Amino acid sequence: MGKKVNIVDIAREANVNYSTVSLALNNSPKVSCETGKRIRELACKMGYQPNYMARALKGQKSFMVGIQMPTLRDPFFIDMLVAIESELSERKHSCLLSVSGWSADEEKASLDEMINRAADGLIIGYDILTTGLAKKKYNEIASLNKPIALYTECNCLDYYLDVDVDLVRCDLTDACYRMTRYLIELGHTRIAFILPETANTKRAGYRKALKEHGISLDPALEVELPRPHIGFPKLTDQILEMRPRPTAIFAYNDQSAVEVLRRLQERGIRTPEEISVVGINNNLVGQMEKIKITTMSLHADVIGKTLVEMFFQRQFKPDIPRQHKSINAQLIPRDSTAPCPAQSKDCAAQ
Repeated sequence: MGKKVNIVDIAREANVNYSTVSLALNNSPKVSCETGKRIRELACKMGYQPNYMARALKGQKSFMVGIQMPTLRDPFFIDMLVAIESELSERKHSCLLSVSGWSADEEKASLDEMINRAADGLIIGYDILTTGLAKKKYNEIASLNKPIALYTECNCLDYYLDVDVDLVRCDLTDACYRMTRYLIELGHTRIAFILPETANTKRAGYRKALKEHGISLDPALEVELPRPHIGFPKLTDQILEMRPRPTAIFAYNDQSAVEVLRRLQERGIRTPEEISVVGINNNLVGQMEKIKITTMSLHADVIGKTLVEMFFQRQFKPDIPRQHKSINAQLIPRDSTAPCPAQSKDCAAQ
């Protein structure tokens, strides 16, 4: 590997003082347009890459904030990101965006890269690194005076007691508990719950509501997404083959609920007259169907705005106590739910 080009090398080649190179690379008006252009073109030709970390260590603010998202395929995270970017723009900051694809290794690498590129700190849209490695990584970054604001669904704040981050959380266990309770209050007792294998916080809420209302848990009704995913039409068909047939389907997000709703319509099954369908997140996708989806809003936009507020509070007052803020989910009943149909044997047995 060849020697890394620095501003002294560029100065020697351009026959100017290295301070002139530094000014030119930062587009300073103290350097003429002609000279600045010549130096920048030469730097590019020589393969110069600025040392962002060195700049940051000198106390310079980059006015860039690193944003880590697990995915942009879920409208929840898109809504959160839009809110974050809007808030940063109002404060004259730009963002460095990285999407981990739910990979802990990718997240760790991207966090290092954003800090190396002199991000003033980090806003993390979902906590993937829930291991000892995460604590070490977050504290390592915070020790550089880089604020970290993080969204998590974790219900146990004890995990973060020795982690130097500010937290925004939404209690998904409570959100799923309240959604399941809402369906039970409508008379449903056969409630199929579609969820990823790892969605234990949501699973706990579902089970809590069943237990509280004296409904025995039927493991078959907890329909985990298979790997590889077979698609929601087939998954919905499997639910419809259950006996007694469920009278409500609870999907783990609004996108999934819409897929279920469409399959029911294809099968000629009326929603909500025969089967109620609910989701979580309150995304636009659930409001665009003719039958609008009953959902639990997690307020992704409020979460995004709160993360930015906490980030700047930490940046301006680094010695304030760590902040933990909870955003309460909100039940939004719509067209896709109704009382359990009277003709259902399951309902009649109550």
